[in-house]
Amino acid sequence: MKRILFVFSVSLIILFICNVGLCKNGTEKIQYDDYEWGMKKSEVKQKIKNKGHEIRFERPYYGFYVIHYVDKLFGSKSKVLMYFTKKTKQLYQISIRLDNYVYNDIKKIYQNKYGNPNKINIDGNIIYVWKNKNSLSLSNHSDLWTFLLYRSEMYEEIRNYEWKDM
Repeated sequence: MKRILFVFSVSLIILFICNVGLCKNGTEKIQYDDYEWGMKKSEVKQKIKNKGHEIRFERPYYGFYVIHYVDKLFGSKSKVLMYFTKKTKQLYQISIRLDNYVYNDIKKIYQNKYGNPNKINIDGNIIYVWKNKNSLSLSNHSDLWTFLLYRSEMYEEIRNYEWKDM
């Protein structure tokens, strides 16, 4: 339950940062694999299967729809969650949980690519947030695991609209 609350808190902070004008809408490719924001759930499922991954579960969850599968990134077994808007089932967020030993390597890669991030401290957990046309955050949780969160501001707004409409 604490993890869910923490992830929700991180999501709210990123949404706040984006809503104050620091992020711009965009439909660029996501930094993870070859997915694109707004892809339909059926398209994403096919890509996952084509890459040889097994979908662990897919189900509605509150105001969105989620697909979970396991991948291997930076030599680390990774839990990948793909989030879709509830009504139109468009991809708006990806969260990836990796082993902790890859944290510093990932941080360096994103610093080289996007520059210095904003640094946020929530209950002793440091969260780095980069913004290009969307947002990306990286956090290290109690030295146990690394968490990456990719989010599209534009499709997040669609998700929020659909959530209110349901």
